[in-house]
Amino acid sequence: MKMKRKLCKIAALLLVVVMLVGLAACNNGTDTTSSGDETPGQSGSTDGGSTGGGSTGGGSTGDEPAEVLKVGLLISVTGWFAMVDMSHMFSAQALAAIINEQGGWEIDGKKYQVEIVLSDIQSDFGNVQAAARYLLDQGVKYVIESIDFFVVGIQDLWEENGVMHMTTAMSGDNGFGGPEHPHAFVAGDNGFHNFIPQGMKLLKENFPGVRKLIYCENDTGGNLATWEKMNSHVGEFGFEMIPYANSAVYAGETTDFAAIALQIISSGADAVIGTGSPANAVPILSEMRSLGSDMPYMLCTTLSGEALYGWAGADYAYNAATLGYSLDPAVNTDIANQINDRIRRDHGEETLINTHLNAANALYVLLNVMSMAGSTDVDTVMNTWRAQTEVPTVYGTGNLGGERTFGLPRQWVGNPGSFMIISREEGIRYLDRVPVFVP
Repeated sequence: MKMKRKLCKIAALLLVVVMLVGLAACNNGTDTTSSGDETPGQSGSTDGGSTGGGSTGGGSTGDEPAEVLKVGLLISVTGWFAMVDMSHMFSAQALAAIINEQGGWEIDGKKYQVEIVLSDIQSDFGNVQAAARYLLDQGVKYVIESIDFFVVGIQDLWEENGVMHMTTAMSGDNGFGGPEHPHAFVAGDNGFHNFIPQGMKLLKENFPGVRKLIYCENDTGGNLATWEKMNSHVGEFGFEMIPYANSAVYAGETTDFAAIALQIISSGADAVIGTGSPANAVPILSEMRSLGSDMPYMLCTTLSGEALYGWAGADYAYNAATLGYSLDPAVNTDIANQINDRIRRDHGEETLINTHLNAANALYVLLNVMSMAGSTDVDTVMNTWRAQTEVPTVYGTGNLGGERTFGLPRQWVGNPGSFMIISREEGIRYLDRVPVFVP
C-alpha cells in the first residue's frame, strides 16, 4: 500500500506537468517572448536589462531602445519527455525575464531584449524536423535544444541554414557534433561522456563493496553506445558491468516499474548506474526499496537531491546518489540564485525542486560569448567560443574542451560539478563542487 501511495504521488506530479503542458503551447511552434509572469507558452514582452557576465559596461547610456535577440528553444513540452524538457522552458524563460527587466543584455554597446521562441517536439522523433523548421521560419539563428538523441538528426538542417545550436544534455549519441557539424555545441550539462566517470568515482568513494554494476535507462536508440562507454571506464574504478543483454533498458512510456526493479534485483549486480528520465528512475528506485533491496542507485543526471528525496520519500530515497546541482544558495552563484528565485516566485517551490538550469546555462554561456565577441554574428560568435579556454556559466567558471570527444576543439563546456548522496542517517549530503574538464 505504501508503494501505491508513492506511485500515486508521482502520478499526481505528472498530472501537474500535463496541466502545465496544456497551457504551454502544444503546437509545433509557439513564439514566446517571456517575461516569466505569463502562463508558459503565452506571448508577452518586457522591456529591460542586463545581468552579470559580459553584459554591463560599454558605451550604452541605458536610454537607447533595446534591440531584440531571438533564441530558439526546441524541446518537448508535450508527451513523455516533457517531464524532462519543461525544466528547460522554466529556466530559460526565468533568465530571459531577469535580463529583460534589468534593461537587456549588452553587446558592443547595444542593449538586447532576449526573446525565447518556443517550438514543441512533442516527444516525437517524427516531429523534430517540423518543429525545427518553425524556428527557421521565425528567423532564429541560435537554438537551445533538447537532449542529443532527439536532435541529432537535424544537424544538417542547422548547418545548411547557418544556425548555431546547443544541446541541453548529452546521452552519448556519437553522431552529435564533430567536424561535419561545426555549428553544434554543448553547454547544458556535462553529459554522458563526463557524467559516467563522475558517477563511478562517486560510487567508488562512497559505497565500498560495490563491484558489479547494472546499466538502467529508457530506450534512446543509443543504449548500446552508453553501455559501451560505461564498460570502457569500469577498469579505472575496479568495477564490472553486467552484460548489455541483461541491462535494464525499457521503453520511455513504461509504467510497470516493478518488473524493471525485479530485473535489477535479480541481475547479480551490486549497484545500479542509470541515466535517462528522472520521472522513470525515481519510481524504479522506489520499487526496488519496496521489494526489499538496499542496492545503491547512482543516477548520472542533473536531478537535484531535493527532487529525488521529495519524489521517492524518506522511506525509499536512501543509498542513492545524483550528479544534480544543489539548490542551496550558499553554494550557488548569484545568477543561479536569481534564476532559482524567479522560478520559485512564478511557479512555486515544487516546480523549482524539479527544475535544473541546463537551458538557462546554455543561454547564459551564449550571451557571455556574444559579449566577448562584441557581435551577434553566428560565425563570429562560434569562432570566439572556440578561442576561449574558460567561460562564465551559471554554476561558476566553465572549462572548454571536447576535442578528443568530438574532433573539434572547445565545443563543450565543462560546468563545475556538484554531487549529492542521500542516506537514512543524513538525508541529503552535498559534496564539494569540483571543476570539470571534458576530454
